[in-house]
Amino acid sequence: MKISLLFTIYILFVISVFGQNSGYDVQVGEVFVIGKSVTPEYKYLNFPRANFIMKRGAIADFRNLKGRKVVVHEIVYPTENEPEVVLKLQDGRKFFRFYPTVTADIEKALAAGELRR
Repeated sequence: MKISLLFTIYILFVISVFGQNSGYDVQVGEVFVIGKSVTPEYKYLNFPRANFIMKRGAIADFRNLKGRKVVVHEIVYPTENEPEVVLKLQDGRKFFRFYPTVTADIEKALAAGELRR
């Protein structure tokens, strides 16, 4: 009896822990600001590598991105639990003159400060 009661409480605890929402509810059309990256390149904003940007004739200066406003264009779920968002610049320009959208791991980018609300 004791074991079955403890097992039931354990199962309810596990369900409640995994059933909680992450707190990063993002909707299409929401505006974010690109923050400063700790590393020279952004870790959770999936920009193309610098050599690909330079091959297309643009300057790969990630410092100019700080403070730019981006809009959530689409939300995709490549894995079941981790949402990934597609971002566009709010002013309609392209990233580095050639890339209209970039993807981002929204939860990790917000936690790391690469994106701000």
